[in-house]
Amino acid sequence: MVALAAALVIAPDAQGVQDRASPPALSKDWKRLRSEHFAVVGNASQGDLRHGVRALEGFRLAMATVFPSLRLTSPVPTTILVVKEETFARLRPLDERGRRRQNVGGYFEALPHVNYIVLPTMWGSDMTLQVAFHEYTHYVINRNLHHLPLWLSEGLAEFYSTVDVDAKSGQIVIGKPPGLRITILRSGHLLRLKELLGESGDKLFKDDERAAMFYAESWAFVDFLSLGRKRIERGQIDRYLAALKERRSIDEAVHDGFGVTTDDLENEFRVYLNRVPIPTLIFRPREGASIEPRGALEPMVDADVQAVLGDLFVSLGAHEDAERTLTKILETDPSNVGAQVSLGRLRLDQIRPDDALAVLDSAVRTDPSSFAAHYYRANALESAERFEDALTAYDRAVKLNPESAAAWLGLSLATLALGRDTQSSAAMAQVVRLDSSPSWYRGHAYGAFDIGKDEAVLSDVEAYAREAGWTDEGTLYTAILGVLANLRLGRPDDAAALSARALRAIAPESWHAALFDFLGGTLTADALLRRAKDNGDRTEAHTYIGIRAAIAGRKDEAVAHLTWVRDRGSRTYVEYPLALGVLRKQARGNQGGS
Repeated sequence: MVALAAALVIAPDAQGVQDRASPPALSKDWKRLRSEHFAVVGNASQGDLRHGVRALEGFRLAMATVFPSLRLTSPVPTTILVVKEETFARLRPLDERGRRRQNVGGYFEALPHVNYIVLPTMWGSDMTLQVAFHEYTHYVINRNLHHLPLWLSEGLAEFYSTVDVDAKSGQIVIGKPPGLRITILRSGHLLRLKELLGESGDKLFKDDERAAMFYAESWAFVDFLSLGRKRIERGQIDRYLAALKERRSIDEAVHDGFGVTTDDLENEFRVYLNRVPIPTLIFRPREGASIEPRGALEPMVDADVQAVLGDLFVSLGAHEDAERTLTKILETDPSNVGAQVSLGRLRLDQIRPDDALAVLDSAVRTDPSSFAAHYYRANALESAERFEDALTAYDRAVKLNPESAAAWLGLSLATLALGRDTQSSAAMAQVVRLDSSPSWYRGHAYGAFDIGKDEAVLSDVEAYAREAGWTDEGTLYTAILGVLANLRLGRPDDAAALSARALRAIAPESWHAALFDFLGGTLTADALLRRAKDNGDRTEAHTYIGIRAAIAGRKDEAVAHLTWVRDRGSRTYVEYPLALGVLRKQARGNQGGS
């Protein structure tokens, strides 16, 4: 992973003499520690920072050892924070009510301009590294492998989530059973191997026990293929995937990939599951490879520390903390590019594109080479519906970082808004080439809906569903956009057909089913609101009631519901900016928000 050269850049003050006389204040307790591929920052002890370096370098080395062809570099810097538990309490992700989640250990946050791995110093807890490593594995896999079956995607993430580095010996252990997976495997009803390999998610999340067994078996099957088979062959998974890509059956793909019938492979797998203990791979770093830090602890400038925290607060949706932290930095150092970019991001989250532009224009002037400044300035121009200017800004961002899927996505939406469909499709193809996560289709769908490109929304719905399956929560919410797009296009029959596809995949009494029932006219707006259990549900309900009313031309009703979202909705929900976008268009008299 790309080492963090510096968390943020502080521009020199115009009065250089004064700067030399008054060097920037150093943090009392935050330090930076560098290794070959990472820089870890935090207020933890030196020992804990070193542990964090070893853990991440060991994780990276483990992936490179098993999959030497993986592309492990990132298009953006990766900042690893190792912090005291009281600091981590301030950095916990927020729930739908804006409260800190308590059942979170470490976590991984991928953003267009930076990756954050945030770890508390609770090294004895399985949760400290497992969640972060699980999500980080998905990030790496999505940048390397496309169209993975669900079992392999989740199995790999679970397999690498337990990578462990022995602090004394330096040994790296791969394949430790994660959490309660062994208990689930040995006490529950195993899925048949053909079921496991064919699972697309359509039935999985209707049944909690089935879902738990699926995750446990997916991990175990990856472990079996990697460490447990009597004849582990190079390229077996690659051959299996190639056969699936040729649309061959599961049985044919198993034979091509693993050299046996599905029944014989299942028998091998069942024997492996009864082994005690489950095998693991233990190795030391190869000669020349090191998981140790390089050099001594480095002091951090306090403004840099606060800028990192402020940026992370924006990412978490902790707007009050972000506002307080970032404005304080800029009061004393108005040319701090990192703080300017983070404040611009905050203003975008607050749906204040003009204010975002003011601060991001300044950031671009101060540091014309800043990818983050150009990228978020393009976001602001797009939000202000200045699409030609946004296209120019995205083009500059892509030139600065051609590996950024997020910048290509922005370019796709800007050209779509300008009616340049061929260029838009080409840019979206670049997104998918760089990162296979279906979430990009969802992001494109929301952007297309906001600019009134409903045919593009429907195309994104189909692409997302094809990649993620119909019971994936993201598919369901993207499908809601598709229903609304069909209604805006005057196609109620197509809207009903899309709703029916979604309803077949979900429980009839679920909240998701209530949303589709409302959109289909079989549940009233009042009844939907009564079904809402919390503010997150109410945010969704008011958003979709408001948009449905806007499409039907009931402006007063639409404005009332969308204003509720603006004033009282959960700002971490995707429905919040969706509602405000339609509300702005209603103020301009655009029916349906298109």
